[in-house]
Amino acid sequence: MIVLIDGFSVAFRAFYALPETLMTSTGTPTNVIHGFLSMINKVVNDYDPKQIIITWDLPGKTFRNDIYKEYKANRSPAPDNFNVQIPLLHELIESFNIPQVSVEGHEADDVLGSLSNLFNQNNENVLIVTGDRDTFQLISKNTKILYTKKGISEIDIVDEKFFNNKYGFKKSNRIRIIFCRSF
Repeated sequence: MIVLIDGFSVAFRAFYALPETLMTSTGTPTNVIHGFLSMINKVVNDYDPKQIIITWDLPGKTFRNDIYKEYKANRSPAPDNFNVQIPLLHELIESFNIPQVSVEGHEADDVLGSLSNLFNQNNENVLIVTGDRDTFQLISKNTKILYTKKGISEIDIVDEKFFNNKYGFKKSNRIRIIFCRSF
C-alpha cells in the first residue's frame, strides 16, 4: 500500500487538536510537529505502507485563482505558532527520507489526485490521509481515504461502501478530476 498524506490538512488538524503549550525548552511550539509525527507513526503501525509521500501546497496562486478571482480570498492566514513549525517539520520529514511533493500552480489535492491515479494505473492500493472531504472524489476500488474527522485520532476509513452508506448514493466516476501535468 502507498500512503499519500495531505501535509497542511494533517498539520492543521494537529495544531488545533494539541495544546500550544507543547514546546521545546527554548519556547519553540511543537504541537504541529508532535501531532503530525504521531499520525505518521499510527499509519506506519496500522497499515505497514511500502511508501509514504507527503504533498504540500506552495504559497501563491493556483490555476483556480485564474478561474475564480475570489478563490480562498476570505481565508485567514495561518497563526504564527503554526507557521514557525512548518519548516522544522519539513526538515524532520526529510531526515526520515519521506518524499515531499509540491507542484507550483497546483494545490496538494491536485498532487494527491495525480499520484493516486498514477499508482492506481499500476494496480497499487492507495490510502490518502486528509481531513478534506474534497478528496472523496478520488475514492476508487484501489483508493481509500483515511479521513481525520476531529483532531488526529478520530478517523474514518472512507471507501466506496462507506461513502454509499454515509451519503446514500454511489460516488460517480464521471467526476472530472484535474490532474497535474508534471507527473
